[in-house]
Amino acid sequence: MSDSSTSRSAEDWLADFTSHLRDACGMLPSTQGLYVRRVRNFLESRYPHGTSCHLGELTPADIRDYVRQEAHKGTPTRLKNYTTAVRAFLRYLVIRGVCDASLVAAFPRIPTAHQANVPKGLSETQVQALLRSFDRHTGTGRRDYAVVQCLVRLGLRAGEVTALCLEDLDWDSRSLRLHTNKERRPTVLPLPDEVAAAIRAYLHNGRPSGAGRHLFVQHRNEHAALSKDMVRYIVARGWRHSGITMPSPRRTHVLRHTLATQLLNKGVDLKRVADILRHRKLETTLVYAHVDWTHLTEVVQPWPVTLP
Repeated sequence: MSDSSTSRSAEDWLADFTSHLRDACGMLPSTQGLYVRRVRNFLESRYPHGTSCHLGELTPADIRDYVRQEAHKGTPTRLKNYTTAVRAFLRYLVIRGVCDASLVAAFPRIPTAHQANVPKGLSETQVQALLRSFDRHTGTGRRDYAVVQCLVRLGLRAGEVTALCLEDLDWDSRSLRLHTNKERRPTVLPLPDEVAAAIRAYLHNGRPSGAGRHLFVQHRNEHAALSKDMVRYIVARGWRHSGITMPSPRRTHVLRHTLATQLLNKGVDLKRVADILRHRKLETTLVYAHVDWTHLTEVVQPWPVTLP
């Protein structure tokens, strides 16, 4: 029996779709989870109460109805994220021969204000206040200090910090190897002296003995690796102790924004900044040019004056 005539539950389809995202698309588990949750929302809206999913019967009208329904639930960015996931699911169904490619084309393009929210970084004074907030006389304080050093001086994402292992440190070349960037290729970053000193202090006088191979571990709970939520909590606690008020205290991306703006202000070219932040598209890095006031003033043209 062909896929188009097979009646299957939503969970069966989602399990197969997850395998497709992992094996064919090479998505990271965190991204797979986001896509699956959004596609589940689509399936539950079309096939409520656990009914079987006859996906071969989907029509362009079903797609447009779903988009109209979701348009009233949040921002254009949220809607775009949901439609991107469902569009990927429909492409998967086309590959399986379940539905026609016209369903993918039925999705309208969601207009969003490109680069409307210019990222804001911290001043160096604020960075130093954040770093001073950690008690470096304790093991957890040394760990948290080293974690934030990695975030603000290397521009690591929370997930990249939690995935670091002892083998990723190369003290001879003073470098750090990443395995969890979005392109799924190892990236080697130089270790600045300040970051290297913070990690070394944690390893020599802070990290529990007998812990596993992850670099940053919990000091309770059998020394398991830190989770992304714990990294966000570390940063949020640092904000509170430093007295810095942040609109979204659990978000760590402000530290990546800080590194980007600092590099641009030092004259580092945009392509190099993109490489350091491991952006796949240069357009992602271009947003930081909007806050590079030092270099923007250099290209300002004088106002034309009409002579009498």
